[in-house]
Amino acid sequence: MKFWQSLLGSSCAAAISMASTYAQAEVATETTIRELITVSGQEESIRLSTEALVPALKKMVKDVPEEKLRELFNSERIVASIVVPYQKYFTEEEVRDMLAFYKTPSGAKLAKLNTKIQREAAGLLLQSWRMSLINEQIQQGNFTIQQPELRR
Repeated sequence: MKFWQSLLGSSCAAAISMASTYAQAEVATETTIRELITVSGQEESIRLSTEALVPALKKMVKDVPEEKLRELFNSERIVASIVVPYQKYFTEEEVRDMLAFYKTPSGAKLAKLNTKIQREAAGLLLQSWRMSLINEQIQQGNFTIQQPELRR
């Protein structure tokens, strides 16, 4: 019986120690998170995405002024909205660890190429999706090839 009490007591002490260590973990600061967002290339990716998104949205919602769309999809506003989730999931130490990685040559290369890689992957996915749709149409017999009109 003493063995089990001792084991239970040790387990409880370890759990309390771990919980207090976790509770003492420093919440990541907005400044550190913003630096990570910049160094990792996320800020640039967001800026490029919003620059492409606003004109596309303007075509879809013609009655909303472009200035209003730019205000709604402002890259700074989007970056600010990312801070709270980072604070929820990462400690200051973890954010600093990520910053240290992005300051290495490999991390800097990843940050530089990440947007390009995502764009290429999206293009390949879109191309694959289009081919799947075309194949499906051919298999269903709903695909016809139109002859180009000849200009005289």
